[in-house]
Amino acid sequence: MTTLSANERQLIGLDLDVAALSLAAERAPAAEWIRADGRTWRREATVASLVIIGGDLLSLITVPDDLEALLRTAALHCRPGGLVGIDATQMDPQLFTDEVEGEWGIDLERADINHGTIRRESRITPDAQARTNTVLLEIRHRVVGGDGRLVAFYPDRAPFAIRAWQPDEVRTLAAAAGLRVTNVVADDRLRWLLRSSHE
Repeated sequence: MTTLSANERQLIGLDLDVAALSLAAERAPAAEWIRADGRTWRREATVASLVIIGGDLLSLITVPDDLEALLRTAALHCRPGGLVGIDATQMDPQLFTDEVEGEWGIDLERADINHGTIRRESRITPDAQARTNTVLLEIRHRVVGGDGRLVAFYPDRAPFAIRAWQPDEVRTLAAAAGLRVTNVVADDRLRWLLRSSHE
């Protein structure tokens, strides 16, 4: 979650990932980068005109209470009438049902002069907790030589849960957090501006 101060236009960025914060600090050294959980972070002096929830963070939140808490944090740090922007991939829960057999598929492929072809592959498997519209996503990288043989294999991380949030779900949780939708961009992404209704 990122906030722009209404008075100084000071950029404040929050993330739990130390590597992400380090990269962000390199790209925007004048900003304040804070390792914090957007669901619980509070700062009395921060009154923002704009809060942005981006980077496909939405799909990584699988529990409605957690999403409402994130939206509430955003709303509480907005000035009255301030805006919260959401930018996330619009996911089809039916795709989860259709693709949950666990077959690996190629997401990206690029040629590398030194290593041959690098492929990012992923697969989804059922969520052991049977959460609504939620699956486990696993990502790996494979390096294939010019002769088609596997040169190296890099498992990226352990499987992690992703959820296909639907617009009505997000609207309901946003309203509970004190936000109302003011603008929706109609495309394959969930791009919304929500206005704070806090006094």
